[in-house]
Amino acid sequence: DHALARKASLGWADLEGHPLVTVSRSSGNRAILDAVEKRDSMTAMTLMRRHLDHLARQVRVVRDVRCQRVRREAEGAQREK
Repeated sequence: DHALARKASLGWADLEGHPLVTVSRSSGNRAILDAVEKRDSMTAMTLMRRHLDHLARQVRVVRDVRCQRVRREAEGAQREK
């Protein structure tokens, strides 16, 4: 059992000091990640955190747009009654 496996939820700080599993060194994506890490003097963890935070923002935007569309459709259905 890993120490993190016993936690109900994890924050970024919980991951500090643990190995980061990422793409293979032969992957084109890995070369890009390594170059950005070196260029910007940031750790792989910081880079991944920024990327995942960006993805989370994108998911929230898509969710909000869909919710607005459903809400408009529901309002339109109410007006037609």
